[in-house]
Amino acid sequence: MNILFKRKGQSAKSSVIRQNSGLTALELLITLSIAAILFSLATPSFSNLISNNRMSSSLSSLEKILKLARIEALTHQGSVIICGSINDSTCSPSTTWKTGYMSFLDIKNLGRPSKTDVDQRLIMLVQEQPDNTFLHFSGPRDYIRFKSDGSALENNGTLWICDDRGEEFAKGIFVTPIGLIRSAKDLDKDGIININDSENVYC
Repeated sequence: MNILFKRKGQSAKSSVIRQNSGLTALELLITLSIAAILFSLATPSFSNLISNNRMSSSLSSLEKILKLARIEALTHQGSVIICGSINDSTCSPSTTWKTGYMSFLDIKNLGRPSKTDVDQRLIMLVQEQPDNTFLHFSGPRDYIRFKSDGSALENNGTLWICDDRGEEFAKGIFVTPIGLIRSAKDLDKDGIININDSENVYC
């Protein structure tokens, strides 16, 4: 009797195991399907988050360099230039600063830094922007110049950062004629920040 009872118990237990195995496989399949759907929905948002953080970091670095340049101009009572550059010795005439940019004292108005002259010394050098990130500049000149009083009259402009997502995601900084450093605004409310009162930035 005991032997028969054990066999029946074992048979019932095996049946339960088989049933549970079938349900577990089905649940796993459903879970994987839901996870795949959620992952496909989350991927664009995660990618945008990474891109936004990269642009914010680049913009923050640019803002710090501009503020430091203005402080140096006031401290040394002389001009400081910020310009695009492919090296640490000359300014580039390009308004796209993808290859880098620099700031330097220009007390003698030479328009270039010097490794031997303290009145023309290099202050900061940024050699390259992160991947898929572009820095653009628009102003009366190809550069920004802070004068000895901290102003940038006729040497100011707008700097903005783009990536491969286009103008709607661009972020920028506006240097006012009196030398204030402000975030670029979407003045005409069309979803794109402006270079001036009416012109949108471009990428």
